[in-house]
Amino acid sequence: MYDALQPKVETKREQLQIVGISSAPGLVTSIILPDNTKVWLNANSHIEYPTYFEGNTREVSITGEVYFAVTKDSKKPFIVNVNDAFKLKVTGTEFNVQA
Repeated sequence: MYDALQPKVETKREQLQIVGISSAPGLVTSIILPDNTKVWLNANSHIEYPTYFEGNTREVSITGEVYFAVTKDSKKPFIVNVNDAFKLKVTGTEFNVQA
């Protein structure tokens, strides 16, 4: 029998969602990703990333110009999908991508 005073235990993780951020013309937008990687989007640039990184990689997609200060994690590479044309794979570094 169900006891109304007994709390229900939720073990299900929040649903994975994709977040999209765009930087307006003339502005630079900075964000921090779920793994604490710092990102700066130049004007007219866009990034998409999940609400949390699951699996063996940390993947994001970009268009425009984006600077990354990637949190080091040699067991979970950081992958940047650039304009759906090519991918960059790093484990912890700082770099700029202009596409």
